[in-house]
Parts: sequence; C-alpha cells; structure tokens
Amino acid sequence: HTVRCGYVGRLSPEKRPELLVDTLTQLPQHYALQITGEGSLKSTLQIDAAARAPGRVQWQDFQPATPALYQAHHVTPLAAGVPCVGVPIPPLREMLGSHMPYALAEDHSSSALAQAVLRVMSTPTDVLQRDMTQVLAQYTPQRFASAWAHLIEQVTA
Repeated sequence: HTVRCGYVGRLSPEKRPELLVDTLTQLPQHYALQITGEGSLKSTLQIDAAARAPGRVQWQDFQPATPALYQAHHVTPLAAGVPCVGVPIPPLREMLGSHMPYALAEDHSSSALAQAVLRVMSTPTDVLQRDMTQVLAQYTPQRFASAWAHLIEQVTA
C-alpha cells in the first residue's frame, strides 16, 4: 500500500521545496511524493530526487489547484478532505495549532516534518476527520469575507 503525499506550489527558494525530497528520504519506502508545480528549482529538485529517492517522486507541471488534484494524495490541503502537514510557520501554527497540533513539525527540519507525516498517518481516521472539520469551521468563506470587511472598515474610518 503506497502512501501518496503531495505538494502543489511554486518551486522557488523561499518555498524551500528541497525539504520535500529530504523528508521523503526519511519516510518508509512505501511513501511516495507527487510534486505539482514550476519554478527555478525544478530541474535541481528532479536531479536530487532521482539520485536520493529513485522511483518515489512523480512530477507534474503546474495546473489549477482543485479538490480533485489534492484528493489523489493522503497528506494535502484540508479543504480537499485530506490532512495536511507543515513546518511551524505562523499561519500554520494559527490554523492547526489548537485542533491539529500533531500535524505541525516541531521545527523546520526534514526529520521533524517526516515525524509529523508519520503522526498524521497513524492518527485514527475518525479523529482526523473530526479535527479537520474543526479547523475548517474556523475558515469559512463567510468568516473570511467578514474579516476583510472589518479590516476595510478600520482602514477607511
């Protein structure tokens, strides 16, 4: 049984996509990775992945992010109905911290990210679904629009 992890995004230095291949090399052999995106680091990453994780990384050119794109993977955005993991940057700490702290890496290293992947994959499905529902409830389109309206009111007052 292959566990498919995915990344959709720009392959540029500020996104640190090299962390993806580093993380994959620390996961069991039945974990695979699909990288969907373009950017200045793509060819370097392809060479690195071929050398360090042969046959475990698939590549796809950029395409619009849709739920169907994400649903093919086990560890990707919550809005597609599957869990995500990430390094502890402020937006992810805010989003996941109270309901899914196990999905956050303890630091910005590939070993910490690999441990987060393993924690998420060992969490019972019903617990994951409950926690993802709680996270998503905080980020409804209505709440987002309300927050923007409030900000605009403050700026224009």
